[in-house]
Amino acid sequence: MQSNLTARGHLPAWDECLMRALNQVSAPNHEDSGMVIGIEDDGGAVYRLVRTNGLHETVRVFESARELGFGIAGGRMTHGDLTHRVLRRARSMHS
Repeated sequence: MQSNLTARGHLPAWDECLMRALNQVSAPNHEDSGMVIGIEDDGGAVYRLVRTNGLHETVRVFESARELGFGIAGGRMTHGDLTHRVLRRARSMHS
């Protein structure tokens, strides 16, 4: 899994907690393609892109995000990249 910020600036307070959970995702690296997943800040703007390496890693990223209270929405064009899905915070997170 690779992660990139789409812009410089203030990160949501919960970003560190989310990235700590996503960085623990472990899955075999297969030859199948992964996904580009956008992560929205509290204002609804995509501030981070996550690129997964295969179906197993994608599923585990979604599972980890759901456990932290994120919902999954359809993709969209974001900063010149097409996201396959977008993670949207559904409830408050605790670090």
